[in-house]
Amino acid sequence: MDRLGLGSDTLRAINPKLVYVAVSGFGTQGPMADMPAFDHVIQGMAGFTDLQASDDDQFDFIRTFLCDKVTAYTVSQAATAALLARATTGVGQHIDISMLHACIAFMWPDGMMHRTLKDDDAITMSPGSEYFQTINYSDGGVAVAPLRDSHWEALLPMLGFPELVGAPMYGSVAARMSNMHEATKVLKSPKLDIGVEKAMAVLSAAEVPCAPCVKRDDLEASEQIRAIGALETYVTQAMGKLTVPTPPVQFEGAAASQAEPSPLLGQHSRDILSELGWNNSSVDELVRTGIVAERQLP
Repeated sequence: MDRLGLGSDTLRAINPKLVYVAVSGFGTQGPMADMPAFDHVIQGMAGFTDLQASDDDQFDFIRTFLCDKVTAYTVSQAATAALLARATTGVGQHIDISMLHACIAFMWPDGMMHRTLKDDDAITMSPGSEYFQTINYSDGGVAVAPLRDSHWEALLPMLGFPELVGAPMYGSVAARMSNMHEATKVLKSPKLDIGVEKAMAVLSAAEVPCAPCVKRDDLEASEQIRAIGALETYVTQAMGKLTVPTPPVQFEGAAASQAEPSPLLGQHSRDILSELGWNNSSVDELVRTGIVAERQLP
C-alpha cells in the first residue's frame, strides 16, 4: 500500500480520524514477515494441523477456511473498538493484525491449556482438543459433551461399559480432565450399536449435552435450523437462486436478512467515479486501458 501511495501515514495525514487496519500473514517482523500466506499455511504455523492430527501423529487440516474467518472476526472486533475510541477522542489510529497472531490467540485457551501453566507444581491437564470425540453408530453419529459425573454414569452403560462407572479415571472431573485421551476411547469404540435415535433419548434423559451429527447435504432440512431461520433462499439476476445463512445477530430479537445481490466486480465503478467528479470520457479511457473494471448485470 505504501508503494501505491495509500499507506497509513499518508492517508492519516490527510484524515487524522481514519482507522487504518493493516492485515499481514505472518506479521511485520521476523524471518517470515515477507512470505505469502493463505489459510492453509497459517493453519500449519499456528498449530491447527497438529490439533487435528490423528493418533499416528499425521498432521491434518481443519477443512474450512478457519484462519481467514478468525482473522476477519479479529479485524472486525479491532475496528469496532477503534471506532468507539474515536467517538470519545476524535482521533483514529493505525492497527496491525497478523493472521498468525490472531489464530494463535484463538486456538490457545483450549488447544494449549496443557502448556499454559509453567510452575513445577501445576496440575497436568489434557489439551481441550482431546475432549472432541463423536459416537459413531451404523446409522449415523452423535456429538456429545459429557462434563458432570452424572453424565458419565449414563454414558458408560449406554456405550456398553457399565463396569467403568465409578472407576478412578471416570470418578471425577479432575481425573477425566487429566486423562482425557484415555477416557474418550470408549466414545470412539462403543460396544453397543444402539443407533442415533435411542442414544439421543438416553443422553437427553440424563441431561447430557448432545446433538445428532448432521451431514452438510442435510442442513437445509434440519428442523432446528429451520426453526431459528438460519437459512434463506432468494433469487438474484446475476447468480440465480441462492441459499445462504441469514445474519446470526438479532438486534432486539428481530430477524434480519441479507437477501440482496452482491455487486459484480466493476458494477458500480462508473457511478462511483462520476460521484467523485470524473466525466464519462475519462471513465471510458480508464475502462479501455484496464485500469478500472466495468461490468453490467446480464
